[in-house]
Amino acid sequence: KTCEKLEHESESGQPLILAVGETKTHIILITRDYYIFTSPIKSLKGKSSTSRLFLDEKPKKMSKEWPKLYNDKNFRELMEKNLIHTSFMVTDNYSEYILFVTKYSNQRETGGATLNLKTKEPINQTYIYAGDESIVMLSATKDLHFHAIKENDSGIKIAQFVFNGRGIAFNGTKMKLDGGWKFLCDNNDQTRINLPSQIMVSETKCKKELKWNIYTGFNDDQQFYLFGPKHIHIFPIDAFINVEKSYKCTNRKYSGFFVCKDILDTFALCCIIVLILLFILCICCGVCHYYENKNRKKFPTKSSKKSATKAESSHGKCSKRSKLKSRRSSSNKSNSKKSKSKIQY
Repeated sequence: KTCEKLEHESESGQPLILAVGETKTHIILITRDYYIFTSPIKSLKGKSSTSRLFLDEKPKKMSKEWPKLYNDKNFRELMEKNLIHTSFMVTDNYSEYILFVTKYSNQRETGGATLNLKTKEPINQTYIYAGDESIVMLSATKDLHFHAIKENDSGIKIAQFVFNGRGIAFNGTKMKLDGGWKFLCDNNDQTRINLPSQIMVSETKCKKELKWNIYTGFNDDQQFYLFGPKHIHIFPIDAFINVEKSYKCTNRKYSGFFVCKDILDTFALCCIIVLILLFILCICCGVCHYYENKNRKKFPTKSSKKSATKAESSHGKCSKRSKLKSRRSSSNKSNSKKSKSKIQY
């Protein structure tokens, strides 16, 4: 049932989805109740208006999928005390990683946790966000790059970050802002609040601000997928590159975006049942047709009897007529012989 509850909150009152992202081979979704969804890249299908993520495998417990991370004392403390500020996936030339980033405070000055997805082991290099504002880091597939979202009274801002070291696992590697923050604006003429059909990234403050309350998201090098409380907001990544230009935005409900294995299993079961019923129906029709023909031969109907008698009577008449014809022809032959003999004399 975890898949069907992805839009709900966890027991701690936070969104159930902790992180979602795309690696080079899979799409991974992590929940706050320690479940892992792993699906092939091809599971994300359709364009922005029809995008659907098929979670065609049942979620696995983190304790079985990533036991070393699950049993790591530092990670358990992060989860149990809600110390993870944001979580996302990133790649480098060596591997793929999930970063559980904490926020700097007087109570905690150490970083979060980092999992190497290839080895399924936590690494020593961890990360901490030292900014004042809340930030949501978005999973990305481009090496050592990712985007981030932050929301405040002036609306939503989006920016690109890079890692300035050789790789994620190397000491001294830090996150660095690549360019400045840009405004994500509602560029729709209609008055539908926070569900625009057109968006625009701008260098200046928006005329029409957005308030989405994004808590996680990712991009697949083509589109952004930003997860809010009730909708997933999808728009092209080109919107970030080509500022001041309007792009289509699709706002999908969770029930329309996620296709769970339970639903797929139910659909497959229904199809199998329908096929079995059709097969049984075909067999029944064949058996009925066989016995119907068999009974007709044993017990002919009145109409068949009448047709049979008619056929017999017509056959009898035809035979009588043929006999009469043969008699007449024979008599004619004899008469012709007699006439011929008379002529000879």
